[in-house]
Amino acid sequence: MIVDVYIVEEKMKNIFKVFIYKFLRKKGYQDYMISILLQEVYNDFFKNKQTTLKEKIWSYKRGFISSKIKNYGLTDSNYKDFLNDFDYYRLYPLNSPNWSKLIDDKLTTKYVLGKYMPEYYFNIDAKGKIIAMQDYYKKDVNVEDVIDLIKEKKILAFKLSGGSLGVGFYKVSFNDDFYINSKKVSEQEVINFVKNLKNYLITEFIIVHDDIKKYYSKSANTLRVMVINEEGNNPKIANSFMRFGTSKTGSVDNASAGGIFTIVDVQNGRYFDAKRVQNGDLILCPIHPDSRLTIEGFLPHWDMIKEKLIDISLYIPGLKYAGFDIAITNEGFKIIEINSHQDVKWYQYYYPILKDNQASEFFINALNDR
Repeated sequence: MIVDVYIVEEKMKNIFKVFIYKFLRKKGYQDYMISILLQEVYNDFFKNKQTTLKEKIWSYKRGFISSKIKNYGLTDSNYKDFLNDFDYYRLYPLNSPNWSKLIDDKLTTKYVLGKYMPEYYFNIDAKGKIIAMQDYYKKDVNVEDVIDLIKEKKILAFKLSGGSLGVGFYKVSFNDDFYINSKKVSEQEVINFVKNLKNYLITEFIIVHDDIKKYYSKSANTLRVMVINEEGNNPKIANSFMRFGTSKTGSVDNASAGGIFTIVDVQNGRYFDAKRVQNGDLILCPIHPDSRLTIEGFLPHWDMIKEKLIDISLYIPGLKYAGFDIAITNEGFKIIEINSHQDVKWYQYYYPILKDNQASEFFINALNDR
Protein backbone atom coordinates (compact mmCIF):
# COMPACT_ATOMS: atom_id res chain seq x y z
CA MET A 1 0.00 0.00 0.00
CA ILE A 2 1.40 3.36 -1.07
CA VAL A 3 1.25 6.06 1.62
CA ASP A 4 0.30 9.54 0.39
CA VAL A 5 3.00 11.69 1.97
CA TYR A 6 0.94 14.87 1.48
CA ILE A 7 -2.03 13.43 3.41
CA VAL A 8 0.25 12.29 6.24
CA GLU A 9 1.84 15.75 6.44
CA GLU A 10 -1.56 17.46 6.55
CA LYS A 11 -2.75 15.12 9.30
CA MET A 12 0.40 15.82 11.32
CA LYS A 13 -0.11 19.57 10.87
CA ASN A 14 -3.71 19.29 12.05
CA ILE A 15 -2.72 17.23 15.09
CA PHE A 16 -0.01 19.76 15.94
CA LYS A 17 -2.47 22.65 15.47
CA VAL A 18 -5.03 21.01 17.78
CA PHE A 19 -2.32 20.49 20.42
CA ILE A 20 -1.12 24.12 20.17
CA TYR A 21 -4.66 25.53 20.37
CA LYS A 22 -5.46 23.36 23.37
CA PHE A 23 -2.23 24.39 25.12
CA LEU A 24 -2.75 28.11 24.47
CA ARG A 25 -6.40 28.02 25.51
CA LYS A 26 -5.26 26.72 28.89
CA LYS A 27 -2.89 29.70 29.07
CA GLY A 28 -5.85 32.06 28.63
CA TYR A 29 -5.72 32.83 24.92
CA GLN A 30 -8.91 33.15 22.84
CA ASP A 31 -9.05 31.28 19.52
CA TYR A 32 -9.21 34.55 17.57
CA MET A 33 -5.91 35.72 19.03
CA ILE A 34 -4.29 32.30 18.84
CA SER A 35 -4.58 32.34 15.07
CA ILE A 36 -3.06 35.84 14.88
CA LEU A 37 -0.27 34.95 17.29
CA LEU A 38 0.68 31.78 15.42
CA GLN A 39 0.78 33.63 12.11
CA GLU A 40 2.94 36.38 13.63
CA VAL A 41 5.41 33.88 15.05
CA TYR A 42 5.48 31.88 11.82
CA ASN A 43 6.18 34.97 9.71
CA ASP A 44 8.81 36.21 12.13
CA PHE A 45 10.60 32.87 12.44
CA PHE A 46 10.67 31.93 8.77
CA LYS A 47 10.55 35.27 6.93
CA ASN A 48 12.34 37.76 9.14
CA LYS A 49 15.96 37.53 7.98
CA GLN A 50 17.08 40.54 10.02
CA THR A 51 17.32 38.67 13.32
CA THR A 52 19.35 35.59 14.14
CA LEU A 53 18.02 32.33 15.56
CA LYS A 54 19.60 33.27 18.89
CA GLU A 55 17.80 36.63 18.88
CA LYS A 56 14.50 34.97 17.97
CA ILE A 57 14.78 32.53 20.86
CA TRP A 58 15.71 35.39 23.22
CA SER A 59 12.69 37.43 22.18
CA TYR A 60 10.16 34.55 22.21
CA LYS A 61 11.20 33.60 25.74
CA ARG A 62 10.37 37.15 26.79
CA GLY A 63 7.13 37.31 24.81
CA PHE A 64 8.18 39.48 21.87
CA ILE A 65 8.29 39.07 18.13
CA SER A 66 12.00 39.39 17.31
CA SER A 67 11.68 42.55 15.20
CA LYS A 68 10.85 44.41 18.44
CA ILE A 69 14.41 43.86 19.73
CA LYS A 70 15.73 46.59 17.47
CA ASN A 71 12.59 48.66 17.03
CA TYR A 72 11.90 48.90 20.78
CA GLY A 73 15.56 48.79 21.78
CA LEU A 74 14.97 45.77 24.01
CA THR A 75 17.63 44.63 26.47
CA ASP A 76 17.75 42.31 29.47
CA SER A 77 17.41 45.34 31.71
CA ASN A 78 14.42 47.08 30.08
CA TYR A 79 12.21 44.51 28.33
CA LYS A 80 9.86 44.22 31.33
CA ASP A 81 8.93 47.89 30.88
CA PHE A 82 7.25 47.02 27.57
CA LEU A 83 3.92 45.24 27.14
CA ASN A 84 5.07 42.15 25.27
CA ASP A 85 3.25 40.73 22.25
CA PHE A 86 2.29 37.39 23.79
CA ASP A 87 0.83 39.01 26.91
CA TYR A 88 -1.14 41.54 24.88
CA TYR A 89 -2.67 38.79 22.75
CA ARG A 90 -3.52 36.91 25.95
CA LEU A 91 -5.32 39.96 27.38
CA TYR A 92 -7.93 39.83 24.62
CA PRO A 93 -10.73 40.71 25.21
CA LEU A 94 -10.22 43.68 27.52
CA ASN A 95 -13.86 44.71 27.08
CA SER A 96 -16.82 42.47 27.80
CA PRO A 97 -18.55 41.12 24.65
CA ASN A 98 -21.79 42.94 25.53
CA TRP A 99 -19.99 46.27 25.26
CA SER A 100 -17.40 45.57 22.57
CA LYS A 101 -20.16 44.56 20.14
CA LEU A 102 -21.20 48.22 20.11
CA ILE A 103 -17.94 49.17 18.42
CA ASP A 104 -16.71 46.04 16.65
CA ASP A 105 -19.12 46.66 13.77
CA LYS A 106 -19.17 50.11 12.13
CA LEU A 107 -22.88 49.87 11.39
CA THR A 108 -23.71 49.36 15.07
CA THR A 109 -21.30 52.10 16.09
CA LYS A 110 -23.10 54.56 13.81
CA TYR A 111 -26.40 53.92 15.58
CA VAL A 112 -24.71 54.35 18.96
CA LEU A 113 -22.78 57.55 18.22
CA GLY A 114 -24.83 59.19 15.47
CA LYS A 115 -23.57 62.71 14.76
CA TYR A 116 -19.99 61.91 15.76
CA MET A 117 -19.70 59.48 12.85
CA PRO A 118 -19.60 60.26 9.10
CA GLU A 119 -22.95 60.30 7.29
CA TYR A 120 -24.00 56.76 6.36
CA TYR A 121 -25.90 56.41 3.09
CA PHE A 122 -26.09 52.73 2.13
CA ASN A 123 -25.48 49.32 3.65
CA ILE A 124 -24.77 46.42 1.31
CA ASP A 125 -25.62 43.22 3.17
CA ALA A 126 -24.13 39.72 2.95
CA LYS A 127 -26.29 38.90 -0.08
CA GLY A 128 -25.41 42.09 -1.93
CA LYS A 129 -28.71 43.85 -1.26
CA ILE A 130 -28.45 47.64 -1.07
CA ILE A 131 -30.27 49.15 1.92
CA ALA A 132 -30.78 52.87 2.51
CA MET A 133 -29.48 54.18 5.82
CA GLN A 134 -30.46 57.09 8.05
CA ASP A 135 -28.55 59.79 6.18
CA TYR A 136 -30.10 58.98 2.80
CA TYR A 137 -33.49 60.26 1.71
CA LYS A 138 -35.05 57.26 -0.10
CA LYS A 139 -36.27 53.93 1.20
CA ASP A 140 -36.26 51.65 -1.83
CA VAL A 141 -32.86 51.89 -3.47
CA ASN A 142 -30.75 50.15 -6.08
CA VAL A 143 -27.37 50.55 -7.72
CA GLU A 144 -28.55 53.53 -9.78
CA ASP A 145 -29.20 55.46 -6.58
CA VAL A 146 -25.61 54.79 -5.52
CA ILE A 147 -24.37 56.10 -8.87
CA ASP A 148 -26.56 59.20 -8.60
CA LEU A 149 -25.24 59.92 -5.09
CA ILE A 150 -21.63 59.60 -6.25
CA LYS A 151 -22.40 62.21 -8.92
CA GLU A 152 -24.11 64.45 -6.37
CA LYS A 153 -21.55 64.19 -3.55
CA LYS A 154 -18.57 63.91 -5.92
CA ILE A 155 -16.80 61.53 -3.57
CA LEU A 156 -17.90 58.66 -1.28
CA ALA A 157 -16.14 56.17 0.99
CA PHE A 158 -16.72 52.42 0.57
CA LYS A 159 -15.60 50.30 3.53
CA LEU A 160 -16.13 46.85 4.98
CA SER A 161 -18.67 46.77 7.81
CA GLY A 162 -16.22 45.02 10.11
CA GLY A 163 -12.95 45.96 8.45
CA SER A 164 -9.88 47.55 9.99
CA LEU A 165 -6.38 48.73 9.03
CA GLY A 166 -7.80 50.20 5.84
CA VAL A 167 -8.44 46.71 4.43
CA GLY A 168 -11.14 46.79 1.76
CA PHE A 169 -11.37 50.59 1.67
CA TYR A 170 -12.20 52.36 -1.59
CA LYS A 171 -12.60 56.01 -2.48
CA VAL A 172 -15.10 56.37 -5.34
CA SER A 173 -15.30 59.79 -6.92
CA PHE A 174 -16.80 61.66 -9.86
CA ASN A 175 -15.34 64.64 -11.67
CA ASP A 176 -16.67 64.40 -15.23
CA ASP A 177 -15.27 60.85 -15.08
CA PHE A 178 -15.53 58.15 -12.43
CA TYR A 179 -12.57 57.03 -10.33
CA ILE A 180 -12.12 54.09 -7.98
CA ASN A 181 -9.27 55.23 -5.78
CA SER A 182 -7.02 56.85 -8.40
CA LYS A 183 -8.01 54.64 -11.32
CA LYS A 184 -10.24 56.15 -14.00
CA VAL A 185 -13.18 53.83 -14.78
CA SER A 186 -16.41 53.88 -16.74
CA GLU A 187 -19.84 54.23 -15.17
CA GLN A 188 -20.56 50.59 -16.04
CA GLU A 189 -17.42 49.51 -14.23
CA VAL A 190 -18.62 51.36 -11.11
CA ILE A 191 -22.02 49.65 -11.43
CA ASN A 192 -20.34 46.24 -11.68
CA PHE A 193 -18.07 47.13 -8.76
CA VAL A 194 -21.04 48.01 -6.52
CA LYS A 195 -23.01 44.92 -7.58
CA ASN A 196 -20.13 42.68 -6.49
CA LEU A 197 -19.82 44.15 -2.99
CA LYS A 198 -21.02 42.35 0.14
CA ASN A 199 -20.98 43.51 3.78
CA TYR A 200 -20.05 47.06 2.80
CA LEU A 201 -20.96 50.52 3.99
CA ILE A 202 -21.13 53.53 1.69
CA THR A 203 -20.54 56.70 3.65
CA GLU A 204 -19.54 60.31 3.53
CA PHE A 205 -15.90 60.79 2.55
CA ILE A 206 -14.39 63.05 5.19
CA ILE A 207 -12.46 66.08 3.99
CA VAL A 208 -9.76 66.61 6.58
CA HIS A 209 -8.55 69.84 8.13
CA ASP A 210 -6.40 72.07 5.95
CA ASP A 211 -3.51 71.82 8.44
CA ILE A 212 -3.61 68.03 8.17
CA LYS A 213 -4.26 67.44 4.48
CA LYS A 214 -1.37 69.73 3.48
CA TYR A 215 0.97 66.79 4.08
CA TYR A 216 -0.98 64.37 1.89
CA SER A 217 -4.52 65.05 0.64
CA LYS A 218 -5.56 61.64 -0.71
CA SER A 219 -6.07 59.92 2.67
CA ALA A 220 -7.85 60.79 5.92
CA ASN A 221 -4.59 61.09 7.92
CA THR A 222 -6.31 59.78 11.02
CA LEU A 223 -5.63 60.35 14.66
CA ARG A 224 -5.65 57.39 17.09
CA VAL A 225 -6.53 58.14 20.70
CA MET A 226 -6.35 55.52 23.48
CA VAL A 227 -8.97 56.07 26.18
CA ILE A 228 -8.86 54.13 29.46
CA ASN A 229 -12.07 53.96 31.52
CA GLU A 230 -11.36 51.15 33.97
CA GLU A 231 -14.04 52.05 36.52
CA GLY A 232 -16.59 53.33 34.00
CA ASN A 233 -16.86 56.81 35.51
CA ASN A 234 -13.39 58.32 35.14
CA PRO A 235 -12.15 58.08 31.53
CA LYS A 236 -8.73 59.45 30.68
CA ILE A 237 -6.86 60.15 27.49
CA ALA A 238 -3.87 57.84 27.87
CA ASN A 239 -1.93 57.87 24.57
CA SER A 240 -2.23 59.10 21.03
CA PHE A 241 -0.49 58.97 17.67
CA MET A 242 -1.10 60.42 14.23
CA ARG A 243 -0.96 58.73 10.82
CA PHE A 244 -0.28 60.20 7.40
CA GLY A 245 -0.79 58.53 4.05
CA THR A 246 1.72 58.59 1.25
CA SER A 247 1.73 57.84 -2.46
CA LYS A 248 2.66 54.30 -1.42
CA THR A 249 -0.49 53.85 0.72
CA GLY A 250 -2.85 55.62 -1.69
CA SER A 251 -6.27 56.33 -0.19
CA VAL A 252 -5.46 54.88 3.23
CA ASP A 253 -2.99 55.92 5.92
CA ASN A 254 -2.17 52.50 7.32
CA ALA A 255 1.23 52.75 9.00
CA SER A 256 1.76 49.01 8.45
CA ALA A 257 1.56 49.55 4.69
CA GLY A 258 4.09 52.34 4.34
CA GLY A 259 2.31 55.22 6.05
CA ILE A 260 4.02 57.69 8.38
CA PHE A 261 3.18 58.06 12.06
CA THR A 262 4.04 60.47 14.84
CA ILE A 263 3.54 60.41 18.56
CA VAL A 264 1.13 62.97 20.03
CA ASP A 265 1.62 64.74 23.35
CA VAL A 266 -1.78 64.21 24.98
CA GLN A 267 -1.34 67.32 27.11
CA ASN A 268 -1.12 69.83 24.30
CA GLY A 269 -1.78 67.95 21.03
CA ARG A 270 1.71 68.42 19.63
CA TYR A 271 2.63 65.81 17.02
CA PHE A 272 6.30 65.21 16.31
CA ASP A 273 9.12 62.67 15.79
CA ALA A 274 7.72 61.17 12.59
CA LYS A 275 8.71 57.62 11.74
CA ARG A 276 7.79 54.85 9.33
CA VAL A 277 8.39 51.12 9.11
CA GLN A 278 10.42 50.12 6.07
CA ASN A 279 11.37 46.49 5.40
CA GLY A 280 10.64 45.74 9.06
CA ASP A 281 12.95 48.49 10.33
CA LEU A 282 11.81 51.60 12.16
CA ILE A 283 13.28 54.68 10.51
CA LEU A 284 13.02 58.41 11.08
CA CYS A 285 10.90 60.27 8.54
CA PRO A 286 10.78 63.97 9.52
CA ILE A 287 9.98 65.14 5.96
CA HIS A 288 6.91 63.86 4.12
CA PRO A 289 8.19 62.10 0.97
CA ASP A 290 5.45 63.56 -1.25
CA SER A 291 4.76 67.08 0.01
CA ARG A 292 8.32 67.60 1.35
CA LEU A 293 6.87 69.30 4.42
CA THR A 294 8.29 68.84 7.91
CA ILE A 295 5.81 66.67 9.84
CA GLU A 296 5.42 68.53 13.09
CA GLY A 297 2.85 70.82 14.65
CA PHE A 298 -0.16 71.07 16.94
CA LEU A 299 -3.40 69.23 16.20
CA PRO A 300 -6.40 71.45 15.45
CA HIS A 301 -9.30 71.26 17.95
CA TRP A 302 -7.25 69.10 20.35
CA ASP A 303 -8.87 70.32 23.58
CA MET A 304 -12.34 69.92 22.09
CA ILE A 305 -11.52 66.41 20.83
CA LYS A 306 -10.35 65.34 24.29
CA GLU A 307 -13.45 66.80 25.94
CA LYS A 308 -15.84 65.08 23.54
CA LEU A 309 -14.04 61.71 23.81
CA ILE A 310 -14.40 61.89 27.59
CA ASP A 311 -18.15 62.59 27.16
CA ILE A 312 -18.52 59.70 24.70
CA SER A 313 -16.64 57.35 27.02
CA LEU A 314 -19.01 58.26 29.86
CA TYR A 315 -21.92 57.58 27.49
CA ILE A 316 -20.63 54.03 26.84
CA PRO A 317 -19.10 53.33 30.29
CA GLY A 318 -18.67 49.59 29.79
CA LEU A 319 -15.81 50.18 27.37
CA LYS A 320 -12.80 50.01 29.65
CA TYR A 321 -10.37 50.25 26.77
CA ALA A 322 -10.88 51.87 23.38
CA GLY A 323 -8.84 53.18 20.49
CA PHE A 324 -10.67 55.98 18.68
CA ASP A 325 -9.76 56.57 15.03
CA ILE A 326 -10.57 60.19 14.25
CA ALA A 327 -10.54 62.36 11.16
CA ILE A 328 -10.03 66.02 12.06
CA THR A 329 -12.01 68.45 9.90
CA ASN A 330 -12.09 72.23 9.59
CA GLU A 331 -15.31 72.21 11.63
CA GLY A 332 -14.37 69.64 14.26
CA PHE A 333 -13.89 65.88 13.94
CA LYS A 334 -15.56 62.63 12.95
CA ILE A 335 -15.02 59.20 14.48
CA ILE A 336 -14.14 56.72 11.74
CA GLU A 337 -14.17 53.66 14.01
CA ILE A 338 -13.39 52.52 17.54
CA ASN A 339 -10.97 49.67 18.18
CA SER A 340 -11.53 47.31 21.10
CA HIS A 341 -8.00 45.85 20.94
CA GLN A 342 -5.79 48.40 19.21
CA ASP A 343 -2.19 47.71 18.22
CA VAL A 344 0.01 49.15 20.99
CA LYS A 345 3.31 48.90 19.12
CA TRP A 346 2.83 52.33 17.57
CA TYR A 347 3.03 53.86 21.05
CA GLN A 348 5.84 51.59 22.19
CA TYR A 349 8.00 52.62 19.26
CA TYR A 350 8.35 55.81 21.33
CA TYR A 351 8.20 54.64 24.96
CA PRO A 352 7.48 51.55 27.09
CA ILE A 353 3.82 51.45 27.99
CA LEU A 354 4.24 49.65 31.33
CA LYS A 355 6.50 52.33 32.78
CA ASP A 356 5.42 55.87 33.75
CA ASN A 357 2.52 55.94 31.32
CA GLN A 358 -1.16 56.85 31.72
CA ALA A 359 -2.08 53.29 30.73
CA SER A 360 0.54 51.50 32.87
CA GLU A 361 -1.68 50.78 35.86
CA PHE A 362 -4.52 49.56 33.65
CA PHE A 363 -2.36 47.03 31.80
CA ILE A 364 -0.54 45.88 34.93
CA ASN A 365 -3.89 45.27 36.67
CA ALA A 366 -5.19 43.41 33.62
CA LEU A 367 -2.09 41.19 33.52
CA ASN A 368 -2.37 40.42 37.22
CA ASP A 369 -6.04 39.47 36.81
CA ARG A 370 -5.32 36.85 34.12
